Amino acid sequence: MLEAIKLLRSSVPATIRIQTELAEVPTVLANATAIHQVIMNLGTNAWHAMRDQIGVLKIEMKVLDLDEDFVKTHPVSPLRAQTFTNLHGFRRPREITT
Repeated sequence: MLEAIKLLRSSVPATIRIQTELAEVPTVLANATAIHQVIMNLGTNAWHAMRDQIGVLKIEMKVLDLDEDFVKTHPVSPLRAQTFTNLHGFRRPREITT
């Protein structure tokens, strides 16, 4: 994952800051190449969505505990109560000053 973030940093313009919050998470059974591709694809999509703006692309990895109440309030989801490793990113456009 860190290799993908390094590659992403070298790919996006300097106007976009990449912020990471990578918590210690349990080992997961996953295809490392697929995870690398997902990070690159999501990061590239976020970069393109920001276009020429100044912004922050945040990559966060943490443990996400889904309890029965959460699962009940999301009946369409195929989730079940258990612990997941959550990885997400988002953009925050620059503040406009006048």
